[in-house]
Amino acid sequence: MKRDKNTTESELTIMEDSIKMNLVLKNLLNRSGICFIAVFLIYMPYAKAETFEIKVDASKRMGRVPELLTSSVWITHPSEKDVYILNKFFKENKPATIQLTIPLGGVDFKSFKVELDEYLKNPGVSIIIEKSNKYGTTLIIGFDPAPMRSWLSSRPGDVRKIGRNNDGFTIEQTSPPANYSKWSEVVGYTLKYFKNNLGVKKLGFFVGHEPNRDWLGSEESLFKYYEASAQAAKAVSESIYVGGIGPWSVTGEMVGCEYPHYAPYVRDLCRKEGGWADSRKEPILKNFIEYVAEHHLPLDFVNWHSFGRTPASFLEDADTIRGWLKQAGITEKNVILYPSDWTYWANAYPADYLDTNESAAYIIHALYYMWKGGIDWHGHDFNVFDEGLERAITGTRGNSTFIGDWSLFAKSSSIGGGIVKPMYNAFKALTVFAGNDVNGPNKLISTTFPERKPIIALSSLRSDGESISAIVANFVPVDREKLKTHLYKEIVKSLDISEKEKSILKKRLRESKKETKEKRKEHLLSGITDPEKIETIDFVIKAYNIFLKNKNKLGFIRDASKNLKYPSSRSIANIIIENLEASSKSKNVVVNIANIPFSGRAHLLTYKIDSNNSNAGSFNKRTEPATTLASSGIGGEIDRRVWDYEKEAKFKAAEAVKTYLLDRGFSNEKIAELKELLKGDRRELRKILENKNLATDEKNILLKAFQEYKKVIGNTYFNRIEAINALSGVSLEGSREEKEIEIKDGNFAVDISVDPNSVHLLILERYLH
Repeated sequence: MKRDKNTTESELTIMEDSIKMNLVLKNLLNRSGICFIAVFLIYMPYAKAETFEIKVDASKRMGRVPELLTSSVWITHPSEKDVYILNKFFKENKPATIQLTIPLGGVDFKSFKVELDEYLKNPGVSIIIEKSNKYGTTLIIGFDPAPMRSWLSSRPGDVRKIGRNNDGFTIEQTSPPANYSKWSEVVGYTLKYFKNNLGVKKLGFFVGHEPNRDWLGSEESLFKYYEASAQAAKAVSESIYVGGIGPWSVTGEMVGCEYPHYAPYVRDLCRKEGGWADSRKEPILKNFIEYVAEHHLPLDFVNWHSFGRTPASFLEDADTIRGWLKQAGITEKNVILYPSDWTYWANAYPADYLDTNESAAYIIHALYYMWKGGIDWHGHDFNVFDEGLERAITGTRGNSTFIGDWSLFAKSSSIGGGIVKPMYNAFKALTVFAGNDVNGPNKLISTTFPERKPIIALSSLRSDGESISAIVANFVPVDREKLKTHLYKEIVKSLDISEKEKSILKKRLRESKKETKEKRKEHLLSGITDPEKIETIDFVIKAYNIFLKNKNKLGFIRDASKNLKYPSSRSIANIIIENLEASSKSKNVVVNIANIPFSGRAHLLTYKIDSNNSNAGSFNKRTEPATTLASSGIGGEIDRRVWDYEKEAKFKAAEAVKTYLLDRGFSNEKIAELKELLKGDRRELRKILENKNLATDEKNILLKAFQEYKKVIGNTYFNRIEAINALSGVSLEGSREEKEIEIKDGNFAVDISVDPNSVHLLILERYLH
C-alpha cells in the first residue's frame, strides 16, 4: 500500500509484489566461452519447485569459523564524517581484517609527520583503532593509490591529470619515488606511529592499488617500491604483515603506452621512456611474485582486486596464484591469499543491483567459494565514494537515496545517505554466523548439499554448544551479461571434453549469427568421434538455438533434454534448467540437523534478506507515491524521511552558526552574505576567504563556523537516520521470526522457502527460560 506523509508507522503495511524478472542469456559464448542468448520476462509469483536438502552434522566439527567468513572491509580515508557508519558497523560487525587507506601529505618529511599526527587523531580513525584492538582485527594500512607528493615524487610539480578527459590522479602522484630510501623512512615512521603511538596490536602494510594504470613507471620500479616498503616494515617489527601488489584483477597486465584512457601527454611520456608494460604481456601479479622470489623479499600476503567475478571464479583465482607461487619457489602455504578490494560491481556505474538483495546473495556465495578455494582474507568495499559522480546521479534520480553506489550504506556517509543496504545486512548475518561470544568464535560444522547448484549453505556451532547457526543463500544473476558469464562458468566445469575441443566449441560459437544451425553444428562436430561428446555438443547447439529463437525457453530446453543418454549432456541441461528455475521460482529447502548437542525445548530464529525483507531499496520502491522506472523508487518512505531529516539538520545547523557568529560580533547582514559559503566545501571556503577583505581573526572565525555547521548538521541528521535503519523492512532484525520447537534424539528438520537471490540465517538455540 502507498503511504503519505501523515501515515503512522503502525498503519504502514507492506504488500507482497509479484516478481518481475528479466533474464537474458546472450550468445553462450563471450570472449572467454559459451554464452546463451535468452530473454525471460516473467510476471508471476514464485512457484515452489522440488525439495533441496541440506544436511548439517553438529558432531563433525571443522575448527573455528575461518577469519575469511567475517565482515572484513576496505575503508578509505576515514574522517569525522564517517563516525555514524563506523560506529554502526562496529556495533553490529566484528571484522577479522580491515584495510585502511590513509592520506600522505606535507611538503617535506617534517610537515608530513605533523599532518599524519593531526589526521590520525580524527574521530573516524580513532574508532577503527579502538575497535580493531578490541576485536583482535588485523589492521592493514597503506598510502596507495597515488601517494606521491612533490617532496617524494620523481616528477615533482607535474599536476597534469593522467586521464584523457583531464580526470584521475596527477602525474606527480602516480610517479615512482625519486628516492627509495626516503620512501622507506615514510613507511617506517608511519608503522612505528601505528604500533607505538596508537597501540595497534595486529598490523600490516599493503603496497599497490591498481598499479596497472596508476603507476607511471616500469614494473621494476614498482617492485622496488614494494621492496623498500617491505624491508622498512620488517625493520620496525617482523610481526608486521607485508604484501602487494593490488592489480585490478589476478591476470591484469600493466597497460601499455597506447592505453586509450591515458592523456596524450602521458602516452608520449611512456614512449619517451621506452614503455612501462612488460613486453612478454605477463600478468603484473605473476611478475611481482617472481621478483619477490628472485630478490628474497618478505611476502606475507598477495592481494588483488576483484569486480563482478562469478563466485566460482575465486577457485580459479586462488589456483592461479598458488601456481605462480609454486613456480617461483615460494611455499604457497606460508602466503595469505587476499582479495583486498572486491564487490559485485563491474563495468557500468551506477549499478542498481548494488542496492538489492542480489548483491547480498552474491556476497555469501563469493565468500563460500573463496573459502572452498583456500583464500584466507578478504576486504569488501565499505565507504568507496565518488562525490562528483554520485552528486550527478542523485540529480538525475530526483534526489533519491538510492543511486547504485559502491558503499555498504547508501551514499556512504554523506548527508542524504547512511541507509543500510541488503549487502550490509548480509555481512551482519555473517557476523552472527561466525560468532564471538566470551568462549570464542563459533565452530564450523559439516554441511552437505547437492553440488553445482544455485543454493549453498554453511553451518556453525556456538563454542559452548548451546546454539547452531546456518546460512543458506540462493544466487543467480539477473543482469544478462552477468548471467551469461555465470552460466558459462558452470557449464564449462561440466564439459567432459578436451581443452582443444573446448577451443573448437568457443571458436565456432563466436562465428557469424548468419551461419546456419546445421553448418555451425557440422563445424563443431568435425573430428570428434566419441558419441557422448557429440551428444553434449549437439545439445549445446540445440540450447543455443532455443535461446535465440523461442519464447518459452525453459519449456523447449526441458523437451530437448528428455532423450539425452549421457551424463555430461544431462549435466549441462540440468545446470541451465536449475539456474533458470532458481532465478524465477522459490525453492523448497529442507535443512536437516543431526547430532544436536542439546534436546528438549528450543527456539528457532529465522532472518532473511530477499525482495521484501532486510531491503531498504525495495521498501522505498513499494512506498513510492507514483510508479517510476527507478529500481529502488523515488519519493518512497525512506526518501521522504531522509529529505525531512536533511531539512531539519540544515535548519538547526544554520541557527547554530548564526548564534555562533552573532556572539562574535558579526551582523545579520554579514551572516546572510556568508550563509551559502558554509554549505560548500572547506577547500573552496578557504579560497573564497583569501579573496575577501576580511581580517585574519574574521577568517579564522568563519572557518570555525564552517566546522560548527558541519558538526551540527551531521550530528542532527545521523541521530535521526538510525530510526530509518531500524524499520522492519530495512533492518535484518525486522525480518526475524521466532518459534518454539522440540528437539528429539538430537535431530531436527526445518522447511524454508528460498526465493531467488535471497539469504536465510537460521539459529537453533537451547530454550533457557
